[in-house]
Amino acid sequence: YTDEIECFVCSYDVTEKTMTENIISRMSELEYDYFGLINVQNGTFTVFRSTSDFRYADFRRPVDYNFAMENKIRSNQQITDHSESIHALSLETVRGELSKSGIYRYSCGFYDRDGSERWTNYQFCYLNPLGEEILFLESDITAQKKQEAEKTEQMNRILSSREKAVETKSSFFSS
Repeated sequence: YTDEIECFVCSYDVTEKTMTENIISRMSELEYDYFGLINVQNGTFTVFRSTSDFRYADFRRPVDYNFAMENKIRSNQQITDHSESIHALSLETVRGELSKSGIYRYSCGFYDRDGSERWTNYQFCYLNPLGEEILFLESDITAQKKQEAEKTEQMNRILSSREKAVETKSSFFSS
């Protein structure tokens, strides 16, 4: 036994990991409620980050994408037809649409537990040029849909008022 001390020093660069975590955190702070990756080779889906209301709680580990989406759609009372949404969000459809344009978007509505109307927008794009992984983004667009409906209603009221004014003017001049 000698009184010599032996020391091993290891270092690990966490810059890339920290940057990735920051990007994911910022994405969740922007307009996306949920996002994850779809592995094209085996059809699995993994959610990486979400808001605190985590509707994909059972899917934090890789699960079959089509199974996950079909269960999510069937668990809500859809405004749009269940079968239409299931087809539009199937991996086969997503891949087909991505091969055409590189980005695929689909929106559908459903009724929340309290009966209020909710709208969700799904966006997909390949994460790498080989097309091995698809980035999946989901966002709640209910507020946007309400604003659009209010603007449409306002425009209809303005058009109706204008038509009545023209009608009144025409009847005044014809008398």
